[in-house]
Amino acid sequence: MRLLLLLLLSGCQSTIFTQACPENDVKCQTNQDAELLHILEQKEAAVMLLCQLSQYQRVLDCPVQH
Repeated sequence: MRLLLLLLLSGCQSTIFTQACPENDVKCQTNQDAELLHILEQKEAAVMLLCQLSQYQRVLDCPVQH
């Protein structure tokens, strides 16, 4: 019975493992941070973070920065 309860409780937890970025790789770290924000259901924050990278600005229809 204890084993069954333990299995049920452990199934309710989720663990997120992220891959480490190479040192000073801003693009990699930004992508990982945006992915984490998306998982945490902070989708608007994730998009705004990705908008800081030039390769995503046109694709994501980012607001023009002055």
